[in-house]
Amino acid sequence: MKRNTAALVLYMALSALLLAGCGIFSAFQAAPDKDERLLVATTIYPLTCIAQEIGGDRVTVTTLLPAGGSAHLHEVGPAMMQEAVSADLLIRIAGGLDEWAEQVFSTAREDAASLEIATVLAEDGGEDLGDPHVWLDPILVRDHIVPLLVNAFSAVDPEGSVHYVNNAARFTDELTDLDRELQDMFQDVTGRSFISDHAAWTHFAHRYNLEQRGVLETTPGHECSPREATELVDLANHEGIHVITTTRGHGTMLAEALAGQIDGILLDLDPLGDPDSADRNSYAQIMRYNAAKLAAALHESVEP
Repeated sequence: MKRNTAALVLYMALSALLLAGCGIFSAFQAAPDKDERLLVATTIYPLTCIAQEIGGDRVTVTTLLPAGGSAHLHEVGPAMMQEAVSADLLIRIAGGLDEWAEQVFSTAREDAASLEIATVLAEDGGEDLGDPHVWLDPILVRDHIVPLLVNAFSAVDPEGSVHYVNNAARFTDELTDLDRELQDMFQDVTGRSFISDHAAWTHFAHRYNLEQRGVLETTPGHECSPREATELVDLANHEGIHVITTTRGHGTMLAEALAGQIDGILLDLDPLGDPDSADRNSYAQIMRYNAAKLAAALHESVEP
């Protein structure tokens, strides 16, 4: 096991044991019956994927946001409220992303636990993360989000602590390999700058030495002004930027207009994934899907 992974797993193991009251657990723990599993509700599908990797067969994870919905702007309905009432643990990103979840979480049982990932990360780091799309960096997931989930699961289900730590050890190695795979995708890409419909790709761009040079929505649901749009055109023409990313199912007329003015490539990405699509139905597949599309578009944008 790699040194950084070994240290991370040791940290998770110690934390899980402390949360479990320093009990001693057998290395083998039988999966509970289906109706005894920990019920976990997450706001978005990538969190569901990550939570399922850690929880394995001791948990049942549901996603509150329907496929194709907006993580930023969503209208809460009765079915979503019912999912929250049933959950033992509710997990959201927070940090300005899934603010609609505040209403949903308010209906949870008094004995249910909750975790706001961006809030905890900001407290630990002592500063605002800015972009709440923290799951789009697999190393951030590996080093920060996975330990948070191990601790959260172990606090609610102490008997499963060893199970959660073991799953996390496997998943952290997979995330390290995934990051290496994505690094290779961008290694020979010459064009490294793009414009996005909203500031979703800050952490991803930082991890893979790319630049998200501008956004079309200054805040969710509010497009930039005509003056700001003109400035983006000037920036793109000056720096030779030809890739504009939009969010799958939420393309804008402004993005299409901008692409026409800069001879741009309009690229439909999917940061949330889709449980019914084979190429986007796991965390690794979501990351591969978006990285492959963006790398190909950036490469194409600088071809003579």
